[in-house]
Amino acid sequence: MTHYLIEIRLHGIAKRFTRNLIWDIAKRFRVKGAIKSRPVPHITLAGPFTTNNVGEILKQIEIIGKQFGPVSFCINGFDSFRSIRDGRVVLTLKIEPSYELKELRWELSKRLQRYIFLKEQDFEMNFKFHATIAFKDIDRKFNKIIRYIQEITPFEINTNSLRICLLKNKKILYEYDLMSQRFLSRRQALYRNYLKYELTELAEQPIKINLDNKNISKVFLVGDLHLNHSKIIKYCYRPFKSVRQMNRILVNNWNKTINKNDIVFFLGDLVLGRKRNKIQHWLKKLNGNIYFIRGNHDRGNLKNILYFNKCIIHFKGREFCLIHDPKKEINWNDWIIHSHTHNNNIQMYPFINKRNKTVNVGVELTDYKPISLAYIIDSINRT
Repeated sequence: MTHYLIEIRLHGIAKRFTRNLIWDIAKRFRVKGAIKSRPVPHITLAGPFTTNNVGEILKQIEIIGKQFGPVSFCINGFDSFRSIRDGRVVLTLKIEPSYELKELRWELSKRLQRYIFLKEQDFEMNFKFHATIAFKDIDRKFNKIIRYIQEITPFEINTNSLRICLLKNKKILYEYDLMSQRFLSRRQALYRNYLKYELTELAEQPIKINLDNKNISKVFLVGDLHLNHSKIIKYCYRPFKSVRQMNRILVNNWNKTINKNDIVFFLGDLVLGRKRNKIQHWLKKLNGNIYFIRGNHDRGNLKNILYFNKCIIHFKGREFCLIHDPKKEINWNDWIIHSHTHNNNIQMYPFINKRNKTVNVGVELTDYKPISLAYIIDSINRT
């Protein structure tokens, strides 16, 4: 029997974060429910259902889509429920929908009920928006998984839904693009460059990480290691005789400073050079739970790595924007922590510039090792 589903798919950092979490839980707890097929992070709007009138379904999606632009929502923590179909536990990301997203789903369910049979939950005003991260084979391991995810640093991702997706037997049939207000064929929907353009135009907000309950002496920042990069020794006057020595000392300094459970925000440019090892090679050698902010030399080298273009960290009423290149953040009026400039423009980008509210954590300014957020905040207070 042919089954249809209407959903919105996660994109950008929301997609990378969710997919990374799905694989992490699957590997850590040996569960396979969410990875039997390639994980596609999404939020279901209606279905699954059967129909003999796909044309009418598409017509109703278009009518509703024309009433909305991209609609926003927030991913904020975790949730769970038992499946009505089989009673099994489903572990999800908690979705806080905007008013517009609620309205879009409600209008969709009202219009579609004329043409298809929907489930009872599809007609609930208090519909439970969620994105599944584990299900089917997690019942016996549920308590262990919950204890694990409760240890994950609190996060908040504000993002947007760009398209309404109609699936046929789990494959895209058509997508209605809320930005261009038109349908895309399966081939057009899967064309990555088109979506990249949309995401750039939309300029979605960065992930926000709450450190209020963390010991900030165990939260570290550093950037611009440039492992394998021979010319960086000359360019930045690094005190190393060879690349091999530089690599060894930088890795040793990192691991002497960082313990296994410490949090590290790495602010870009981990490796460089024609004969460089891959980023994954070096990440396996480095201690800590690493949040990777992408640098200009990291592009094209981040396959299967959870990375951010920038992120916001919050601690006790203070917020810092973490980004590789400080010149690319023009809409932030509070403190920026960055790397990229090395020690080549100390007047403009010293370790701390209180006037411009910037903190430079390139390794040349941090004694070639990560420094704690506690030290940064104390230094800001003292300058």
